[in-house]
Amino acid sequence: MNRALLGRPRWPRLALVFFCLVAVVGTLIGSRGGPYRFFEELDPQNASHVCFDGRQPRLMCDFAQVYYPQGVSLRGGGEAVSGFYYSPFFGFGMRVLAELPFGYARLVWFAIVLSAVAVVLSLPALLGILDTRRALLVYALALGTSLPLLHDLLYGQVSSILLALIGGSFVAYQRQRRLPAALLLGLATAIKFYPGLFAIYYLARRDWRSTLHFAVTVLSGVVLIPWLFFGGHGYLTFVASIARNWTQLQHHLQGTPYSNAAVTVLSVAGRLWFGWGDGAHALAVAVSASVAFALLLLMVRSGRRADAVSGLLLGLALLPFVVRSCWVHYFVFLPLLQAHVLRASRASGSSPALRWSGLLGALISAALLSYPYFRLVGDADSYYRAGFPFWATLALLPALGLTQFGPRSVAFAGPGPRP
Repeated sequence: MNRALLGRPRWPRLALVFFCLVAVVGTLIGSRGGPYRFFEELDPQNASHVCFDGRQPRLMCDFAQVYYPQGVSLRGGGEAVSGFYYSPFFGFGMRVLAELPFGYARLVWFAIVLSAVAVVLSLPALLGILDTRRALLVYALALGTSLPLLHDLLYGQVSSILLALIGGSFVAYQRQRRLPAALLLGLATAIKFYPGLFAIYYLARRDWRSTLHFAVTVLSGVVLIPWLFFGGHGYLTFVASIARNWTQLQHHLQGTPYSNAAVTVLSVAGRLWFGWGDGAHALAVAVSASVAFALLLLMVRSGRRADAVSGLLLGLALLPFVVRSCWVHYFVFLPLLQAHVLRASRASGSSPALRWSGLLGALISAALLSYPYFRLVGDADSYYRAGFPFWATLALLPALGLTQFGPRSVAFAGPGPRP
């Protein structure tokens, strides 16, 4: 294994990659007529309706119309506002941020999101997936021009933040820093519950101490802290209103074609491409459950092999098969998977099947997810209805599965745990 993988990442190199990403995104947005025009091009339906303020689209739309108003509402012990599908802990965080005027609060939130993007940029180096400047620059280019990251930034969403926390947790666990790992994963789960899926890795390792630390962190964030801040009655009222929002969301997901969850995309494809009618949904559920079960078994296996990198990546690939509300920004993790399978396909000892599936899967996935391909499609609504982020995930699964059954050097690309 390359000795560079065993050391710490070179922060000047990571800073170069970060500024490269900022330059790519800034140039891209500027060339399209500025951020407002870019928003209209990227998501014309929401730009002219949900996010329209009467003059132009509201940048960081979800922060402006859901997160910050939620914080303001909680000043008087209010309920969950429309569109708030997060935890009481996240509501508490927005309540703190709402102490600032909106302009300053939005600036602080954007700085937090950008900091998370910097961590996401550093994950391939921290995990040992990539170790050269050229590879990191290519990764930065793929990430910076990917639709999920552009959506995450324009909507001010939490996907980059969650990926940074989850990835940081596995970096810490890989380096035998179990308490920080559990705290980071617990914090991510306390914001939005699906990161709790990654605690399966602790269970597979039979690491009961980390599991306990994780559980205490989640309970403290979701229950204890907001209970102490809002009081018992205010907390229960807030939780009940969040539950009502979740019920409304579930009804919405049954009819919308815009979620990129496996069940939604496969159901639409079955009806439109194969004419399966009502049977398409049942088949999509069966296929999704089967793939999810296979990925879950591989994730458990990675835990038993002490393979933190595979545990992280398999868990990320599992998300669209188990989370129904998979909007485009959820897939901000895909460039990391693309980098992993491409690197594995070029590793010594890789099989011909892995070499070809890794190369083709990474290239197809990166292309489908990219802004240039989005422009090539031409119709934003058609792009989102077709579920391209899901198909970009599916293209990586053959190679990702093959990495689990090759030589140890192929399956585990990251550095070993530190003593």
